[in-house]
Amino acid sequence: MTKNKGFIRVIILVLVAILILSYLKIDLRGLVSSDTTQGNLSYVWSFIQHVWYDYIKTPAIFILNSTLHFIQ
Repeated sequence: MTKNKGFIRVIILVLVAILILSYLKIDLRGLVSSDTTQGNLSYVWSFIQHVWYDYIKTPAIFILNSTLHFIQ
């Protein structure tokens, strides 16, 4: 039951945030589709991919395989 409360809180929080942005007349579609935002999102996504492939992927796969081997 507590998981449902957390999920409902997130939904309510997102809706309140959208209402506040609408009240402040901030256009989310225009903000997201701007070239600056697209460039920033592209930069962040490439950084996340770099961190995943160079640092996290190998240990994560090792831990996953070890856990699966232990379970079987």
